[in-house]
Amino acid sequence: MDIKNSRILVDIPRELLRAVEDYRYSQRIPSRAEAIRRLLEIGLQTTISDDAPASYDPGSRQKEKT
Repeated sequence: MDIKNSRILVDIPRELLRAVEDYRYSQRIPSRAEAIRRLLEIGLQTTISDDAPASYDPGSRQKEKT
């Protein structure tokens, strides 16, 4: 199955956006969007337990890059 990227609009409080930007610059990530994607992946990896069914495979994005 070929899944295409989706664009979403999200309102983010200024303090949270500032934290995203701090993370982005500290990790030398080229775009805000990429920083948000990475943070979402980190959050999902830490909250989805191994035995819970998940519709998202955090490893799938890494496979796409190679």
